[in-house]
Amino acid sequence: MTEDGYSPVAVSSPAAGDTAGDADGWEGGRLKKLAWMALPCLSVLLYLGDLTTTLCYAANLFLRADVRDAFILGLDLRTWAWLIIMVRVTSGVVINVIVTLSRHKIGLLDKRNKAMELLKCCVPEFHALSALYRHMEMALSEPVSVSVLELAAFTRLLQTVLEAVPQTLLQTYFLFTDQTRKDSNFARDLPATSVSFSLLNATFGYTFFLVYMYYDTEYECPRLRQGLLLALASFLILGGRAFSVSLMAWAYMPWLACLCLLIIVLVIFSWWTARVQQRRGHPCYNLPARTAITLFQTFTAATDLKLMLTLAVIYTGLSVTYVIQLHQTATHWALFCVPIFAQVVGTFLAWVCRRLYERAYETLTRSVLPDERASTRTEQAEDDGVP
Repeated sequence: MTEDGYSPVAVSSPAAGDTAGDADGWEGGRLKKLAWMALPCLSVLLYLGDLTTTLCYAANLFLRADVRDAFILGLDLRTWAWLIIMVRVTSGVVINVIVTLSRHKIGLLDKRNKAMELLKCCVPEFHALSALYRHMEMALSEPVSVSVLELAAFTRLLQTVLEAVPQTLLQTYFLFTDQTRKDSNFARDLPATSVSFSLLNATFGYTFFLVYMYYDTEYECPRLRQGLLLALASFLILGGRAFSVSLMAWAYMPWLACLCLLIIVLVIFSWWTARVQQRRGHPCYNLPARTAITLFQTFTAATDLKLMLTLAVIYTGLSVTYVIQLHQTATHWALFCVPIFAQVVGTFLAWVCRRLYERAYETLTRSVLPDERASTRTEQAEDDGVP
């Protein structure tokens, strides 16, 4: 167990004594090092912006719950406000539990430490804020253990998948649905601002995870322009997919959009299951890792070009179903074009950065798929008639 109970996310990570400031990880000059050092500061700003605007959005819904327009349109603003808050609180607790289980072997802790860990899990933002603190440590002081930073990036990834992405979907859908009159510029601009911060926070948390997993594999950070392309591709793909799902929910019903998301998850999971079977692996081989990579890739880029294109076509299909229902105005057609453009450009940029994705996903992919050499030996033994 490393400092403060943190342990490496990946088995191939450098030793705990290695630091993010080692020369091997920052080849390319001081400017590159300073640029990557600035990313934790941006991570903090986006996270705090997401948290602040989300809470302000919920508070504004409570304040506007009794307006006449809300009754006319049949909008229960209080229910939406509580839903936004509950997503934040529930996801925070789930993140705490996952991080705690990844850090400790609970059975080896004494009663006092178990009680402390349980108390930490009940504070929704505890481990997410701890991850931000670890990122700021890298920016303000050296040395910082690579394993500590990777677990912090893993925590930010959980916050992306379990909180920021659901908030983006929820708030984008309500942005389209809430057509009530706003009394001030603040009330008019707040929904779009909150959605933007949630989307940027999700994009950055995912990008940060990829950068550190790439560092874990290559023992150096990617070039700065590669990192920027990676962030832009993640922003376009995640934003385009969230936009498509929200548009469909607005044009039809939210439960139908949720059903489509479930189908997409099953498509990705089936694709990875087929890959396992191609290597003659058992269908239940490492289900947790397969489930994790399925959830990651539902709104992010895939490492395989065929799967990437398949997902792009599916999400484009959601936009098409939306425009079949709503196509009366130029605004409807503009909303139809935005996610498709984002999907096309984002997929192209992800293909350009495919090596970076492959190296970043290497550890997770290796845990999902059986060893190809072992599968080959099994096939040879079967051909030779060896039981």
